[in-house]
Amino acid sequence: IDDLIGKVDIMVDATPGDFGEEYKAKYQAAGIKGIFQGGEEHGLTGVSFNSTANYKESWGVQFSRVVSCNTTGLLRTLSLLDKEYKIENAYVTIVRRAADPGDSKTGPVNALEPSVSLPTHHGVDVKSIMPWLDITSMAIKCYESGKAEDAMDIGPLRIVISEMCDAFKASHVERLAEGVCTVEQGFIFNDILYSCGRIADHSMNIAAVVYRFASADTRDTAYMHDFKQRKDAVSERAYEKYLNKYMNADKAAE
Repeated sequence: IDDLIGKVDIMVDATPGDFGEEYKAKYQAAGIKGIFQGGEEHGLTGVSFNSTANYKESWGVQFSRVVSCNTTGLLRTLSLLDKEYKIENAYVTIVRRAADPGDSKTGPVNALEPSVSLPTHHGVDVKSIMPWLDITSMAIKCYESGKAEDAMDIGPLRIVISEMCDAFKASHVERLAEGVCTVEQGFIFNDILYSCGRIADHSMNIAAVVYRFASADTRDTAYMHDFKQRKDAVSERAYEKYLNKYMNADKAAE
């Protein structure tokens, strides 16, 4: 990097996070300008950049920082809404692609991984450009492969979830009759089961769309009906797999 410093007027610094302070000092000593990537904190430069929200604020400064890709997307949306309607509050949930199966080291595969530290940096970064906005943000990493085969697994899994919910409800009635739990607890329990069923149904709808685009098959309605009825061998094998993994395992634990 020392060799480059003597040959450029502006350094676009894409080195890993936490090197910014060290390299910024080098750029200052050499009298050159620097653009840092979103892995660095806003405080490094005092100016964060988004072409839609605050393009002119980086004019003439020695150092600027480009916010992360997710924050860039948020700012493109929020800044235009604010310009038109003057928004005051934003509650944001980002569901972002994690990794394909062959690249699992970069994130979860076939899973959802929520951020447990809130708010996430996205809201903080947005405020570095829109400081008047009261924003709360959270993020979830999610599995994505775009494969029709993966979508085809959702139907049988939804059936198992539905059957487990029915079994839990029946078991709850027995516990209620035995006085093991209260009616108030039952309301909460049934609400949880209802929510699980709705999530499974939504997943089914998403799977149908993924299947349709990945396989160029426009019969998404027939696909959903087939999986609900378990009419093909592939669905049956997947159903047995999830039944043994979740429902039968739960019975064995009892």
